[in-house]
Amino acid sequence: MNHHHDDGNITITAALTITALITLTAAIAHTTTAITNHHHAQLAANLSATAAAHSHQYGQNPCHTAHTVATKNHATITHCATHGPDVTIIATHRNTPATATAGPT
Repeated sequence: MNHHHDDGNITITAALTITALITLTAAIAHTTTAITNHHHAQLAANLSATAAAHSHQYGQNPCHTAHTVATKNHATITHCATHGPDVTIIATHRNTPATATAGPT
């Protein structure tokens, strides 16, 4: 009989395949988390800017309103500025920033 000495090839191939699948799964999970964090930050920025512009229009403190809304949405305001009737907000969720500007239309 003629036997080939490749007993370990299947084990090595399986190990490499499993490693590749784990790496791919981790990359997909990381990308999904980054996208989710950005969407969450953008939502908080949009809501905060809209609420802040409304407050600003009625003579209230827009940045205080923005901070309140962002906090309720698990985000923080890292920038708040008024430009005439408009309010620009940068909200951050899990180190992911997003910008929104709102004003009367």
